[in-house]
Amino acid sequence: PADAKELINAMWTMYEALPDRLPSSMKSTDTYLPLLKDLDDLFVDLVCSDVLSRWPQSKPFSFLAKQRRELGKFGAEKATSVILKLCKAFVANVQRLKTKSKTS
Repeated sequence: PADAKELINAMWTMYEALPDRLPSSMKSTDTYLPLLKDLDDLFVDLVCSDVLSRWPQSKPFSFLAKQRRELGKFGAEKATSVILKLCKAFVANVQRLKTKSKTS
């Protein structure tokens, strides 16, 4: 959907505007590691939603809600597995569509 793609592009712009490094004074606080985890989670969400937004009739934000629940239940390893499966399925679908268009 076009609206989803525009929103995802805006989210990427905001993500890319984050500073490259956190202030050294923050590294000694209790918020440093949770903040890094949140940033990693945001990156995973953006990658997933970006891939899904290119898939016809997909609902990237519905997927993200499910992804969040899975992450809460099973941890980052499960989330990474979901991303890998998602990307493989996307590539397989694109290849199938290319093959189909060549034979038509």
